[in-house]
Amino acid sequence: VCVDRCTFEARKLEDGELVYDETHCFGCGLCVSTCPTETIKLIQRE
Repeated sequence: VCVDRCTFEARKLEDGELVYDETHCFGCGLCVSTCPTETIKLIQRE
């Protein structure tokens, strides 16, 4: 569910593993708000 919600493809499954590409993440929080296990956290950088 969390992976499917990212329209920027920052998170995707490759060979059954979750891969995160921070260069594609815009910090919208859509993956965070839809993650049923609350596994993903959005941490603001300084």
